[in-house]
Amino acid sequence: MMTPAVTWQSNPPEKLLKERFRISTGFHPGQHDIIEQLVQGKRLLVIQRTGWGKSLCYQMASLYYPHLTLVFSPLKALMRDQCQRCNEVYNISAAIVSSEFSQEENKATLAQAVDGEFKILFIAPERLDNADWQNSVQRMRISMIVIDEAHCISTWGHDFRPHYQRIVRLLTALPKDIPVLALTATANRRVEDDVLQQIGSGAQVVRGTMQRPNLYLNVEYLQGDREKLAYLAELLQQVLSTLRLNTTQKWWQAFYNSRAYGLNIIMRDEKKMFVRISSRN
Repeated sequence: MMTPAVTWQSNPPEKLLKERFRISTGFHPGQHDIIEQLVQGKRLLVIQRTGWGKSLCYQMASLYYPHLTLVFSPLKALMRDQCQRCNEVYNISAAIVSSEFSQEENKATLAQAVDGEFKILFIAPERLDNADWQNSVQRMRISMIVIDEAHCISTWGHDFRPHYQRIVRLLTALPKDIPVLALTATANRRVEDDVLQQIGSGAQVVRGTMQRPNLYLNVEYLQGDREKLAYLAELLQQVLSTLRLNTTQKWWQAFYNSRAYGLNIIMRDEKKMFVRISSRN
C-alpha cells in the first residue's frame, strides 16, 4: 500500500528539496508558492518556460497527499524520463500507462493504481478512450490532477488535441477541492483564458517570464556561399573543441537542422560538409 503522506511541519519543502530531490541551490522564484497553493487544494495554470522546473512542483506536492496524483502528458519520452527519476532518484513510486505498453501491462498497472501502489501515475491522453482506463479511474482514490502541455486543451491553441477534452470531463466529475495543476510553456491570453475556464472556477494563473539569460540571438552578416561555409566550419570547430560528440551523419543532420543560418547551403551539401569537418578533427 501507499506510504503515508509527509507533513508540512516535519518535512517542509526546503528540507524535501535537499534531502529527497537532491537540489542544494534552492527553489526557482515561484516554485515554493506553487507547491504551497497545491497543498492548499488550489487549481492553477502555470505558464513557465521550458526547463524552469514545472515538474518539481507537482512531484513535491504529491508527497503531501495520501493518494494518487494523475499526470496527463502527450510526451512519452518525457514521461519515461520523469517516471524513471521519480522511482530511482526521488523515491516516489510512479508508473506509466500508454500505447508503448501492451494491453495486459497497462491493465496490470491500472490495477496497481486502484490498489494504491503508486504515488504518481503518468497517463498518455489517447488512453482516456480505453475501456480499461474508464473502468479503473472510477475506483481510484485521486489526490491531485496534473495536465502537462495544457495548451492542448484549448481549441484556440496551436496543438489542440481532442483527447484532452476527456480530461476536462474528468475534472468536472471530481470534488471541487481536488487540486489541479495545468502546465504549459506556450499560451497566449486567449488560450490562457480558455484553459482557466476549463480547469474549474476559481483557477488562478501563474505566468513567468520567457526570458532565458543563457540564450541570446546574434546576427552575422556574411557575403556569398563561400564566406558562409567558412564561418560555419570555424564555428563548428569551436563546438567540437569543447564537446565530445557522437559524429554520426544522423547526429550531424539533427545538428544542421537546429542551425538557423546557412540552412539551405548546409542541407544541400550536407554529406560533403560532414566529411570535410570530420576529417579536420
